[in-house]
Amino acid sequence: MKRCTKCIMPDTVPGITFDDEGICSFCRNFEKEEYLGKEKLDLIVEEARSKNNKYDCIVPLSGGRDSAYVLYLARSIYNLKVLAVNYNNEFQNPQALKNMQTACQILNADFVTVCSKNNIAREIVRNGLKFSTLRRKYSICTACTYGMESVVYRAALEHNVPMIFWGDSQQEQTTPMEKLARKNLKLGKGTIRKHFNPDYYRYEAAFLKQRLEFKVPGNNWLARHPKLKDKNIKEVHVFYYIPWDRELIKKTIMEETGWEKPEGSVSTWRTDCYLTPVLNYFFYKIFNCGKETFGYCKMINSGHMDRNEALKQEEKFQKHMVDADTIRKMLEDDIGLSRKEADRVL
Repeated sequence: MKRCTKCIMPDTVPGITFDDEGICSFCRNFEKEEYLGKEKLDLIVEEARSKNNKYDCIVPLSGGRDSAYVLYLARSIYNLKVLAVNYNNEFQNPQALKNMQTACQILNADFVTVCSKNNIAREIVRNGLKFSTLRRKYSICTACTYGMESVVYRAALEHNVPMIFWGDSQQEQTTPMEKLARKNLKLGKGTIRKHFNPDYYRYEAAFLKQRLEFKVPGNNWLARHPKLKDKNIKEVHVFYYIPWDRELIKKTIMEETGWEKPEGSVSTWRTDCYLTPVLNYFFYKIFNCGKETFGYCKMINSGHMDRNEALKQEEKFQKHMVDADTIRKMLEDDIGLSRKEADRVL
């Protein structure tokens, strides 16, 4: 298998090309991120603080490293009154919950976690996996994405909070790269065939039930992505203002918030959900690399990781890859597929 000489993307990724120096098309097309600046962030924070509400901001927590660092910034650096909000996607790693509880206790932040009363996320994942091969990744993550945004917006509106401090970063945003790769997959008739599959409609019905359970005021119940309609609430994506620094984030949260990596995890990245091994299994089947590999490409090009470290991490992931029998057991025991359905998915 050939790998890019600058990052570690393999030639098995659909549509990838290499120049005469062995540098891949993802590296050649990489655009370095630009930041809005700490000064602008400071002004937004002061404006929110001046409202003199019970809470200055909401920090959405997943139990992962970036949101833990944003909580640290909000409490220890900006001294904001914080309500930390978590959406329990029903597949939450127990260590993730412990990390959130510990951090909020140490940093003196109020904490609330919200879970579906009807196990909707599990139903969405189960039916999504059943109806279409190429929707595997999205059927796993759709419920969590909608759930997190909706419970945060609902909490902001309920408590009249003027600001939301999001911890997403451009560094770890790999979806555009994945879309480019997917364009070159042979889709066959899967997209058409799903409309003749009852599980597709079961998936859509479950997703609709989630939207009704966690309806955001001002949103149409058909809207697949929640929107915050209140212009008095400012959404702040912190790492669009200040640089994302992987080593600084890890060091800070471990020393200042009591954050711990779940037992058996190869990396500190994407440790909050115990379905991550399932997601990576699908990625390796399609691309012969994990979702993390796409992230390493961006981190290497932006100077936050060197190629040797990325290769070592990739080797660790491959060494600890969960086998098909373990994935099958997860599909049956954790998601609720029958043995026949799990075999078909695999």
